[in-house]
Amino acid sequence: MTITYLKHTEIDKDLWNHCVADAPNCRIYGMSWYLDLVCSNWDGLVLGNYEAVMPLAWKQKFGIKYSYHPWFAQQLGIFGKEPELYKASDFVAAIPNSFFRYEVSFNSMNKVDSTTATKRKNYVLPLIDEYSILYRRFNENTQRNIKKANKLGFSIRESLTTDDYIKLTLNEIGFLMNAKQQLILKKLIEFLIQFKYAELIGVERENGELLGAVCLVQFKNRLIYLFSASTQQGKDARAMFKIVDEIIRRNSEKPILLDFEGSNNEGIARFYKGFGSQAEFYYSVNKKRFWFI
Repeated sequence: MTITYLKHTEIDKDLWNHCVADAPNCRIYGMSWYLDLVCSNWDGLVLGNYEAVMPLAWKQKFGIKYSYHPWFAQQLGIFGKEPELYKASDFVAAIPNSFFRYEVSFNSMNKVDSTTATKRKNYVLPLIDEYSILYRRFNENTQRNIKKANKLGFSIRESLTTDDYIKLTLNEIGFLMNAKQQLILKKLIEFLIQFKYAELIGVERENGELLGAVCLVQFKNRLIYLFSASTQQGKDARAMFKIVDEIIRRNSEKPILLDFEGSNNEGIARFYKGFGSQAEFYYSVNKKRFWFI
């Protein structure tokens, strides 16, 4: 079957979304409405009659078009019913020459030539077992920090609003994002909450002071730890351990995967691994076709 490049206006979004949602390697990031939220522009590569699809987010610089990997969408790449059969190289070859540079983060089920790609880590934790079993798999440091947070009287804030979450996030880590990225995050969170794809979980002191919060997104069988933020006081008191413990407790004995969204940062990876999660690898490809981009 032929892989066809389609401009955004040429894409049948119903067929696109059915392809992504029905794929065993489904990720919410690949849904057309999610891409519309996090990308100013995106086109697509389509195998046959939407047997498989791959989004291409793009920008222009000095009139020159290039593909990039958008924020808040960890794994994109190829989605379809038989992901193990699709070769990333075939889809990359179908990217038009009008793209003078391309950057794609494929997903963990895509077949990528590792000699020409960058290997990245994600961390995932199956939640099918009962909580007591999952807890025993936490390492000693994680169990100790959960007990510390509980002794300090921290509690889960059940009525965390979107405004409270965004305010905390921008106050604590907004400096890592430019104004456009901050706006994308705000719109994304508001949309996900409005349409019940996400919930916000916070942890607070007895006096109501918010110490940290997470936006938790569920789509199909993945529960994604999409974005989190913590005050310095929350970090010092290990408040985020309390939140993740609560997430695991609430969702134990369910056939879902808690997806921590990486990271290659050893300190963050250590935090995720402490809850018994396992590494899941995916690859990114970044190639310049011409020297001036």
